[in-house]
Amino acid sequence: MAIKQFNNTAIESRFEAGLPNDYRKSDVERLLRLVLSGRFSQLISLPGGGKATLLKLLVYNEHLRKFHLGERGKSVRFVYFNLLELPNLEQTTINKSILLSLKETMEQFSNETIPTDPLILSQQLKDTVNQLTNEGQTTLVLLFDHFDEFQNELPRSFFQTLRSLRSLGKYKFSCVFATRRDLQELVDPELIQTFYDFFVGNTVYMNLSDETALTFIRSQVEGAIGKKLNNAENDKIIALTGGHTKLFRVCLETILRD
Repeated sequence: MAIKQFNNTAIESRFEAGLPNDYRKSDVERLLRLVLSGRFSQLISLPGGGKATLLKLLVYNEHLRKFHLGERGKSVRFVYFNLLELPNLEQTTINKSILLSLKETMEQFSNETIPTDPLILSQQLKDTVNQLTNEGQTTLVLLFDHFDEFQNELPRSFFQTLRSLRSLGKYKFSCVFATRRDLQELVDPELIQTFYDFFVGNTVYMNLSDETALTFIRSQVEGAIGKKLNNAENDKIIALTGGHTKLFRVCLETILRD
């Protein structure tokens, strides 16, 4: 479901907007250091480890952005893309999706139509990125979720387009590729060679366990089910699951319901 947003503020309330400012603090800080310097990066975690939540935090949680970025956060725009939701992976479809999302963050252009001609569409995308990053002095960060599942289906022009946009935005344009494995093991070797700087050296491995995340999950589950877990039981679940967020939630729900 598309969420219109202006200046990074979502119109519709989101679950991520209610998460505490220090939710996955270490992971967020490491990722921000990379993207705010204009570097493309990988965000790697096990399935169910919280990649999507972390990416959406940057988009929908205004208080968390302010906590990490202060006043600078007003000039940084994060745009989230779930590749699972695209009808296809043709370059025109991807360009339309990116352009539409960018224009939704620019109130003055939110009602403009998106061109259908591929050449005009490509040029308008470049013009929009240029307007945001150079004229508007905005740092633009594109967040691609489920990237590892579709990287081998993306056209080569996808990577070339990102390189062109980065050339326009200089140090004010970057991307994050969310994946379950290091992309050097997955992406075609020829692509790695050509787009080496996209995938090598700028990697954030998410911590398996995060105390703030587990505390928040516990409070949410206890509130929903109407029962409390004692601390000894909570510690045992963490020990058994290694603090993996999804496993922790499933175990917690099972124990409280039974």
